[in-house]
Amino acid sequence: LAFFGTLATMAILGFKSLGGIKDSFLYSLTAGFIGAIIGLLVNASYIDIFEASKVAYVFWGVAGLTMGSLYLMRDKIRKDYEPLKLIIPWKEFFTKIKKFVISDFFWLSLVIILAVSLRFYKIDSPVADWHSWRQADTSAVTRNFIKNDRIDILYPTYDDLSSVASGKLNLKGLRMVEFPLYNAATVFMRLVFPEFSTESAGRATSTLASVLTIIFIFLLCRKILSRRIAYFSALAYALLPYSIFYGRTILPDPSMTAMAMGANWFALKYTETPKKRFFIFSLVLAICALLIKPFAVFLLTPILYFWFVNFKLNWRKYLILLCYCFIALLPLLAWRLWISQFPEGIPANSWLLNGDNIRFKGAFWFWLFADRIGRLILGYWGLILLGFGLIRRTEGKYRHFPFLFLVSCILYLFVFATGNVRHDYYQILIIPSLTIFVGLGIDYLISLNWRSRLLALVCCLFMLGFGWYFVRDLYNINHPEIVAAGTAVDKIAPPRALVIAPYMGDTAFLYQTNRSGWPIMEGTIDEMIKRGADFYVNTKIENLEKQMLANSETPEYIKAHLKEPRKKYILHAYTDQYIIFEIRK
Repeated sequence: LAFFGTLATMAILGFKSLGGIKDSFLYSLTAGFIGAIIGLLVNASYIDIFEASKVAYVFWGVAGLTMGSLYLMRDKIRKDYEPLKLIIPWKEFFTKIKKFVISDFFWLSLVIILAVSLRFYKIDSPVADWHSWRQADTSAVTRNFIKNDRIDILYPTYDDLSSVASGKLNLKGLRMVEFPLYNAATVFMRLVFPEFSTESAGRATSTLASVLTIIFIFLLCRKILSRRIAYFSALAYALLPYSIFYGRTILPDPSMTAMAMGANWFALKYTETPKKRFFIFSLVLAICALLIKPFAVFLLTPILYFWFVNFKLNWRKYLILLCYCFIALLPLLAWRLWISQFPEGIPANSWLLNGDNIRFKGAFWFWLFADRIGRLILGYWGLILLGFGLIRRTEGKYRHFPFLFLVSCILYLFVFATGNVRHDYYQILIIPSLTIFVGLGIDYLISLNWRSRLLALVCCLFMLGFGWYFVRDLYNINHPEIVAAGTAVDKIAPPRALVIAPYMGDTAFLYQTNRSGWPIMEGTIDEMIKRGADFYVNTKIENLEKQMLANSETPEYIKAHLKEPRKKYILHAYTDQYIIFEIRK
């Protein structure tokens, strides 16, 4: 009672003195002290804050300073005292509120909050969902940065020591694909939010990249088309189920897209207002986009268009553009030259172009334009909105931008035909272009009559509904046994142990073990032991596992009956989901 009474007395004395304090410093000190009392009392309802010596020393020191100052100034305070008056300029207040509510900042913030909320769905799920093999490889690079307490950006490594990816032995586990900017950003994300796992941090980083893409789509469309189209396009990117799922996957593609769209925006700003900072921002973002994935070149083509529209045939400006392109490509060329020294870390990639000769065949058109764009991305009904966006006439200085951007993205589908047909995540790159035309289509329909507005609403609802119907299964963990087996290995095996986790060359299983090793048997078990394998784990019991079972004993049996194991392998676990052997004694 005495303690809280003391606090209450000091707060009341301070509050009563405020009306007579004319010195700004003393007024701020007194008001701040009253606020500190209230804040600490609230905090004290959760923890014993006043018992903390660091808090107590500071608090009572400030209390003494405040109360002593009020005591010394008591006569002047009494003389100058005026009752406190609370004056709220309601009209000005509501004017500011109204201005804020109708601003783009407010509504775009709502779109971003909605986009982030949707992309945080199952953010902490294991890397065992759709395209888990590619996500596992990317996440493994980040995890190794964290394990080694060092972002070794020139020597990124992952878990796979096999020759599956490159056709060459890769005993160092080098991963020489994209420049690991995304992985470095994920490490910083985990430093900022240490409660995130490596996987959650990777998904949060991709979500942040999606937010940046939404912002740049909005800015470009607002500048080039209209404010309303900008909102519809940003909403389409934020809400399309395909965009939601792949906008939070542990892949470098969302980051590449964000960097490229940012480069386009700042290039547009530079061509309209030639300021060095816009040029530098655009150039840096273009360099980052190309380093993350060279496919970004197809997203950067609007820069050439903006240059032509604003500078016409000014040859000096085209020299600057030439320098821009050269500098943007130089780091990519340097990275490619660097990684060429490590062919064992470069996965085979020539097949991405037209490895199976599918380009322009019936299956090519079906898979990309009917199945991926029509079904998976736009949920069938979005094709109507896309169609109206295509036939709508655009006006203004940059009226050809949407079509040239779309043509560039379609050219990407043509060039990397096999890669796009085999992997649906390759279409992440074309989403900004599609959402711009969806936004154009929605705007066109709602500008006609009530029937067309109703059609636009129905198309949007069905597009999102059917899109979710087709995308929802991508979140599923279809093989939870690999997660259980990997967790068990992680508890049993030493940190530096090498693990064999056969999964037909898919690294998703190996990733769950949190160890380097092999996702496939590359020879006999004895040959694998000679390469350094320490543990063997599988979710299936076949001939090899039966032979190993017959020649194994448990650690408990060895401890109880023998000083040294007599059989070749040690059986650490055998359940209905997995079996784990220690194969190197």
